[in-house]
Amino acid sequence: MDDYSFLFKNLSNNELYKFCVKYIIRQSLGYFVNQSKFNSLINVANSKDKRIFEYAEKDANTILSILVLKMEEAKVINIKRIDFLNSEELNLLILSIGAANQHPNFNTDSNKITVSDIFGIEGQNILVCKVAGDSMIGANIYNGDTLIVDTSSEAKNEDIVVVNLNDQTLVKRLILKPKSTYLHSENNTIKPYKVKNDDNLAILGVVKHILHSL
Repeated sequence: MDDYSFLFKNLSNNELYKFCVKYIIRQSLGYFVNQSKFNSLINVANSKDKRIFEYAEKDANTILSILVLKMEEAKVINIKRIDFLNSEELNLLILSIGAANQHPNFNTDSNKITVSDIFGIEGQNILVCKVAGDSMIGANIYNGDTLIVDTSSEAKNEDIVVVNLNDQTLVKRLILKPKSTYLHSENNTIKPYKVKNDDNLAILGVVKHILHSL
């Protein structure tokens, strides 16, 4: 065991994931990162589940990309991975979901109900994304809302999707035409964006549920 592994070996998968995201972002922004400690974190994370660092790296890059976006865009400002949450963390999330939907008697016993049960999506395919901006208000998505995204669902015409466009992570309505693809904002002040051949577009998932902040 190296000098720093003891700091991380007892952390949950979700805690390791969050530390990895934090370290990657700090390093990318040019802040000092203790490389030995970071390497120990990576080693411990990989020994538990290789997806932890893989997803952390992907999500950190997504978070970094939104720092340059204009505020009027509906942008993703936070991402959670359901499959790295332990039972206590899942219960807290379920409780917050119940509160957001004004269900005060919501049962948080993970043996009786799960996040997958609530949304009808397998846990490994769920992304929980917090949104900032007002470009999707016409679709009932407001600043501060939380989106439940299915990463396994194939996007169809007029679906609301979370996309990565040229390293910018946005929430848009997907419009598919025979010879063109558009990303449509649900706000009359923002024109639809026609995807160009040289654009780097990746659909991260389809929005299945919208949770309004209280």
